[in-house]
Amino acid sequence: MILAAWVGLASGSLGAIFQLVPRAVAEDWPLWRMESLQNLWIPVLTDLTVFLLLGLVLMAAGFVVRGRHHLMWSTGIFVALGSYGLISSAANLQERGAVVLATGLGSVAARWMNRDPAVRFKLVRRSLAPLAVAVLALCLLPWPAEWLRERFLLATLPQAPQDAPNILVVVIDTLRADRLGVYGNQSRLTPFLDEWAQRSAVFEHAFANSSWTLPSHVSLFTGTLPHEHGAEVHRYDRRFPTLAGRLAEQGYATVALVANASFAGYESGVLAGFQWAATPRPWSVYLRSSIYVQKFAKYVSKAPFKNDFEHIWQDAAGINQEFLQWIHSRPPRPFFAFLNFMDVHEPYNAFTTELSPPADRAAEPLACPADAAQVRDASQRYDAAISLLDRQLRHLFETLRQLDLDRNLLVVITSDHGQAFGEHGLLGHRESLYLEQLHVPLLIRFPGQKDGWRSSVPVGLQQIPASVADWVGLEGEPFPGRPLPASSEVTDPDAAVLSDLTGGPWPGVATCSPIYQGGIRSLLTAEWHLLEQNDGKVELFAWPRDPTEEHNLAARPEYQNVMASLLERLGQLRSEGGH
Repeated sequence: MILAAWVGLASGSLGAIFQLVPRAVAEDWPLWRMESLQNLWIPVLTDLTVFLLLGLVLMAAGFVVRGRHHLMWSTGIFVALGSYGLISSAANLQERGAVVLATGLGSVAARWMNRDPAVRFKLVRRSLAPLAVAVLALCLLPWPAEWLRERFLLATLPQAPQDAPNILVVVIDTLRADRLGVYGNQSRLTPFLDEWAQRSAVFEHAFANSSWTLPSHVSLFTGTLPHEHGAEVHRYDRRFPTLAGRLAEQGYATVALVANASFAGYESGVLAGFQWAATPRPWSVYLRSSIYVQKFAKYVSKAPFKNDFEHIWQDAAGINQEFLQWIHSRPPRPFFAFLNFMDVHEPYNAFTTELSPPADRAAEPLACPADAAQVRDASQRYDAAISLLDRQLRHLFETLRQLDLDRNLLVVITSDHGQAFGEHGLLGHRESLYLEQLHVPLLIRFPGQKDGWRSSVPVGLQQIPASVADWVGLEGEPFPGRPLPASSEVTDPDAAVLSDLTGGPWPGVATCSPIYQGGIRSLLTAEWHLLEQNDGKVELFAWPRDPTEEHNLAARPEYQNVMASLLERLGQLRSEGGH
């Protein structure tokens, strides 16, 4: 059992590090801020359990088959299995190669032990305690390291302005505007959000600057457009200041809790400027980082799963819990908080048993154009997920009210993009820049606001940083772009929203998706929606009269002057940064 514990501790800790550290280095993760390191103990404990169980089996076998070679064979088996785990997680070898190499290492270890079993086993026994202490320190040190880092950052912050409001930005990933009652939906999916909107500023025509998470979030936090900030495919390189960074310079404590770890977490660059941030995941994610759990799922249970964490998210209840814990221990200064929820992103039943199991067709490749039954199933599940999330939002804001934090709180509730459900033959997002993938809710409640109002001016998410800076009186160079309208009386006949989507024949992109032919640029005004693709295709829709954009007017002679004017304006705004 001593051998089992020694190899289990060593292989578990090294295996977890070999998976996390190279990714952190490649993607510029700050290691001391990785909540993944704070959960190293889960794969370590898992591997230790695997080896202890194997040790019990070999110990029982030793009672049956006695002999001086039992220790040698046990050493060889343990080292071979431990080496296999490390090689499989750290080396780019095929399965057969990993097995052969691990078997060779096990054979070497067995011969080493057999040369002088008493002395060498004594060495293993004596080194077990130092190894256990080292592994325990590795698993526990991230917590005090993070605490010390936060204390240092907070100590260096300037004094915040007196009575500066707290700010909460909530992004509900993939939420279409037309699913909310306040935007005309009659299904009562969002009773809380509809009630919330009655005392909020409702921007009826708010549009994302792209139809997927990364570029849209970067625009939301920098006030720049995708073709400016460059985070259209790859991570954000922090070329522009972020709202979180600017607020920190003003004395705010900044915190982010993000369910979408892949495209709104540390590796994406979106969280630049936040002093404290986490992408909490269910404990099962860290359990799956054990190579032995992966192999068991693949070869024994026949249920392989991905280990890239891309589609494993924390649910809204978990995000709420983490945020409220932070609230109770927050520093005595105003805060800027960003919460990202993934509950209405496919797969829609990822977090609850209240939804029925997905139909078999939900696991099938998407049809092109989208299959009607598949669209219907996805749409129903999407609505159910929205309803469940609405309940969690009610719980969050009622708790904030009970803590008396609603009195001086500026709240922005929005989404990063929409979702297609059969429109234009599509199912999903990041496929086009049609309205169903761009039109998002935008509800803003100011501290002490009693009455709601609505604005029909077209606005983009990139206007939020300039607006927040204006509302809280941020000093220094302003964010680009004009602030959002400050009342229902404000009109802007020149308002236009630019959106971008980089495309191409990437793996998994359906041939019927517009981005298969290349990138798309979008210009939305109060009357028109112009879409220009890299392949030369141009579409024009009178979207207020044609909200599902079924009638392309681009080829009709009577609209050629409109087309020419919009194309010229699109080019001009892109060259000027869209502001």
